Amino acid sequence: MFNHLNIVKRAQWGAGLIKDDGSYDCYNYLTSEMEQYFNFPASSTEEEKLINIYQGGRIIVHHADAYNNVSDEDAMRSIYHFHTRDRQWLDIAYHFLIGKNGKIYQGRPLYLMGGHAGAPLHSSVDCANPVNDGKTYHDVNVSQDFDFRSIGISLIGDYDEEIQPPAIQMTALRDLIDELSKIFNIQFINGHRFYKNRSEVAGATTCPGDYAFDFLHNEYSSIIDTQDTGLNQLASHPIRCSITCVEYSKRLPTFSSTP
Repeated sequence: MFNHLNIVKRAQWGAGLIKDDGSYDCYNYLTSEMEQYFNFPASSTEEEKLINIYQGGRIIVHHADAYNNVSDEDAMRSIYHFHTRDRQWLDIAYHFLIGKNGKIYQGRPLYLMGGHAGAPLHSSVDCANPVNDGKTYHDVNVSQDFDFRSIGISLIGDYDEEIQPPAIQMTALRDLIDELSKIFNIQFINGHRFYKNRSEVAGATTCPGDYAFDFLHNEYSSIIDTQDTGLNQLASHPIRCSITCVEYSKRLPTFSSTP
């Protein structure tokens, strides 16, 4: 799909497994609930489904701080372990990461909704009042999550402290955004701070740093997202997805926020 970009694949940077125990089906765009929403033609390939999912969608840009003094490959593995081991998420949160060396790294597969900008899907689950004879919790409205139909890109590095990312890194960011825009006809873009400061997740952020934030507003002014209504423009109606009690009960204490 990305023929014009030299993307470092997951196996090349040492990614671990994606948690596939059934408890993250609400993040999977190819599950039955999601497929009903997108109404894919029966003969659609996965690539065609991805184009359908992200057509007219959004890009959200981040920085991954605290990784200034290690190699980009070591940073990738550290971020993966922090997200999956420490925070108990299904995978690294971002779909793509860009190193200080200008390399573009494959993160979470695009068929999975990212975990980088919205409230965790369990946040609206009423754990004390399960439904369906106690087997599942209340449905989750995934279309109201800021991650829905959003592609997450993160610059490796802390650009609150390092005011300006390396030029080669910003060139790679531009190349990736331009390629994604061509494939998916991206309609909205902004830095993480715009969404975090409007989300259900407590606190504010300066992510992705002032330089990258201003870069987005200068380079992509025609599609910069200024909507205060969140994800409403990307979802025509809610998607409801059931979450099972056993699968989520043991994870709730560590599912507190997104990066």
